[in-house]
Amino acid sequence: MNHIAMKNPIATSAAAAFSADCLRREVCLAWLAGQLHPAGARCPGCGVAVADRQLERWQSFGRLQCPECGKFYTAVTGTWMSGAKLKPNQIFVLAALVAMDVDAPLIAAAIGVSEVTVRFWIEKFKTLEAVS
Repeated sequence: MNHIAMKNPIATSAAAAFSADCLRREVCLAWLAGQLHPAGARCPGCGVAVADRQLERWQSFGRLQCPECGKFYTAVTGTWMSGAKLKPNQIFVLAALVAMDVDAPLIAAAIGVSEVTVRFWIEKFKTLEAVS
């Protein structure tokens, strides 16, 4: 067992949100954006809020340029997902299955990654749990 089931807030949130709707891309993206930015969509450079007209692009992890500071960014810039090679739906399913205490080999098979990758993300979730 992975020993962080239902303890990590990200995994717990994914398990609570887990439903047939989570198979829809926009549902996964909205959940992940909410996890990455609980205070809302903001430029990581200067903190200005994302304009309503750009919010859909930001929520779909599209690239934006801040009108205030000129920084280019996405919803993952400067977050624990920055540089991640997994897709948002893979992160969502991985987090939900971790919270449900599914073993790493089964999670790896379910999301199409190696067991090493799953264990890396389990450790990342533990780190996030420790700082929250």
